Amino acid sequence: MVRRGTRVDAYRNSCPHTGATLEWLPDRFLTADGELIQCGLHGALFLIETGECVRGPCLGQALTPVPVVLRAGEVWVVVQRPH
Repeated sequence: MVRRGTRVDAYRNSCPHTGATLEWLPDRFLTADGELIQCGLHGALFLIETGECVRGPCLGQALTPVPVVLRAGEVWVVVQRPH
């Protein structure tokens, strides 16, 4: 989950290439400049706004989004109820 002001983008913690978790240290997901999400296993880079892989072995694939909303300054995961 990456929050910038009132925008929150959230994705499953799973690389589309290997299924490995993304963080390279506990709770560390972004490149040093904070501009991209980086896979800690093989360095693939993903756009924060879309989850699209822009460098690495999963080029053209994307992270799986998790729907979230911002309410009163808190981030809430949107859970879909089965019909």
